Amino acid sequence: MADPTRESEQSVKIPTRQGARRLGSVLGCAAAVWRNPRLRLWGGYLVLALLYTAPLYRHPTYGGDLLDWRFCHYLDQVSRTTVLQFHEFPFWNPWGCGGNVHLANVQTQFLSPYFLLVLLFGVTVSAKLFVLIHYWLGLVGTHLLVTRAGRPALAGVASAVAFSLCGFFAVRAGGGHASFLAFLYLPWLLIAYDAARARLRYSILVGLILVECLLEGGVYPTPFFALVLVFQATYDVVTGPVARWRPLAVGAIALAVLVSVSAVKLFPTLQFISDAPRVVPLDDRLDLTLLLRAFLSHAVERHLAGHEYVWPEYLNYIGVITVLAFFVMWTRRDEEPLRRWYYAILVFALLMIGDHGRYSPYALLHRLPLFDSLRVPARYAVIVDLHLALIFGVFINWLDFKCEDWARQFRSAWLARPIRSGAYALLVLTTIELGISNGRQWWPGFNVKPPPVERGELFQGHGGGDDMWWRVRNNEGTPHCYEANFIPTAAGIWRGRGPQVKLVDASAGTLTIAAITPNRWRLQVDLSKPSTLLVNQNYHRFWRLAAGEGAVVNHQGLLAVELPAGAQEIALRYYPQHFGWFALLSLLGLVACGAGLLRPWSWRRGSG
Repeated sequence: MADPTRESEQSVKIPTRQGARRLGSVLGCAAAVWRNPRLRLWGGYLVLALLYTAPLYRHPTYGGDLLDWRFCHYLDQVSRTTVLQFHEFPFWNPWGCGGNVHLANVQTQFLSPYFLLVLLFGVTVSAKLFVLIHYWLGLVGTHLLVTRAGRPALAGVASAVAFSLCGFFAVRAGGGHASFLAFLYLPWLLIAYDAARARLRYSILVGLILVECLLEGGVYPTPFFALVLVFQATYDVVTGPVARWRPLAVGAIALAVLVSVSAVKLFPTLQFISDAPRVVPLDDRLDLTLLLRAFLSHAVERHLAGHEYVWPEYLNYIGVITVLAFFVMWTRRDEEPLRRWYYAILVFALLMIGDHGRYSPYALLHRLPLFDSLRVPARYAVIVDLHLALIFGVFINWLDFKCEDWARQFRSAWLARPIRSGAYALLVLTTIELGISNGRQWWPGFNVKPPPVERGELFQGHGGGDDMWWRVRNNEGTPHCYEANFIPTAAGIWRGRGPQVKLVDASAGTLTIAAITPNRWRLQVDLSKPSTLLVNQNYHRFWRLAAGEGAVVNHQGLLAVELPAGAQEIALRYYPQHFGWFALLSLLGLVACGAGLLRPWSWRRGSG
């Protein structure tokens, strides 16, 4: 007969052993992760990014305080509301400017993978995750760029910190220039370009990085990145480190990827820009004093005497030590890749100083299409920032060797030890100094509590740029426009709750709104005589009559339909011309990119 006590003990011991095995397995996995240097690297940089952006998380659901952040929230809210509330593709924005394009607005980001964060977490939480992920990728990418060039991890850390924590990104992320955070992909672009010089199929990655910049609203990152690629290719063609045709092939393939994959966004945007161009005059220049001040001053004032733009547009504080490293390493400028980096600093610093005559580099570049719509030449400083950071990493590596030599001259271990670790101490001090100095740009951070949702029928109200983003949640539009390119607001837009459609001749009959969505207006009309129907939205040439009889016309800037007499249901629809073909081209481009990157391993024996 079995002993019930022994059975009871066994029944207790078995789960205990199973639990111990599970715990051991978890600890073993954690130890394996910790032993993996790459995972430690990514995890360490994630912690640094979290610490640096910590002020954003003080109130997780609060929105940005500055107008540019509220504008970004507004665009994201339009996209989110259109998808989740109305189950439509965000072609048209009925809530801003009295009705404006949305897909064709280059600043929208809903085609980017980051839009999944907006759908899952809302516009404010996703904005903070957006900032965090970009900082993290910038740190890791800069580190990999340096170490792939044969430098040790110490140099990679130094360059990553100097570039990612510089003042340019602190000002942009703190002030609401969300699309400028795509500049943190610049190290990844150079990594992809370097790989593509050896294996042409990696040119696809170069193109995909350009695509992602464009889909993130990269008004500036996309053309700036193209300019960086032109510089890299020109340098390679002139100096000949690889076959001279390869940089040109890399550029051609990357351009093909950009045009095909981004067609769904690129071509509607070009259509709209052709209708509503923005040409910016040559309007700014820097002297040598202000050029140095941009990298060495961490002042936070707004006004800058003698300049149209505020001081944060010029602020690129990267640390005194980083700038000194540029001069210290000057004696080694003939070494590669230092020589390439010094030339890059020269070229983009000349662009950064702006208009110094009709033949100055910036003035010549400003005559080209697309570049004629870009302003504030000081923004080219971000490319200078990266190359200063790369030189700083080499400097820290050189200093580490020097400190080791100096330490050997001391017999006392107490004196030798701090000298030997001098490079590490300088790196830590630089990290702390950049974190504190540029971290001030985060305050007050995101401190606007969104009001409760009071959703009703769509109407045009009296809101301005400060509150557009939460008025969208309440289905309230505004004729106010905070856009670089926009449809001029029709003078006939009427404000206030009530019917959003009316007849020019009110005695012509009756009309009833059946349904309103961002891209569609469905109406019931019963007219005793022909009349013109006015819709409380701006006219655009891509509005079509999807059902019913009549003709869509422009009535003094208002969307209007000329209707015959009789009873009918009409449906107005906004749909960009040739969008189906653009979407098909993007799909085919993605398939081709996947085939090019994921081809069988046996093919890798080829030349590219």
